[in-house]
Amino acid sequence: MEKKEISFYPLISTMTGLEKEYKSRICNYNSISVVHKLVEDYVEKGWELAAKPSKLKTKLRKHKSVDERHENGFWCLLKSLGYKEMNLGRSFKIKIRRPPGETLEKQIDVFAKDDETVIVAECKASNKLSSVRLENCSNNSSLKNE
Repeated sequence: MEKKEISFYPLISTMTGLEKEYKSRICNYNSISVVHKLVEDYVEKGWELAAKPSKLKTKLRKHKSVDERHENGFWCLLKSLGYKEMNLGRSFKIKIRRPPGETLEKQIDVFAKDDETVIVAECKASNKLSSVRLENCSNNSSLKNE
């Protein structure tokens, strides 16, 4: 029988790391601080003023995309359910190495693991209501056991 090596990255397994990621995901806006002379450029790109300007910088914010808000909502729900190991950021990957050197890699939207369960999720979102057949969502056959 072939031996498979499976790796997950990046993964958070500390309470401090989970809390930090939760704080960034719970907000529906991305925020940045820019020097005053760049504010107009950012406003033209869809950013809006988030607070009164300080002496050196202006704080701006922009709504996160619908797919990012959906993914973040599910991630935060799983964190509130007590999962102790979860993905960091939006570029989490599962890599499977099979002998003799074949490597498969899959990007995952949400990964959560505790002592009893593992959740691997691919999130789908849309600005308008539509139907989607699950067979069309993703081709995961490369990750299935043969």
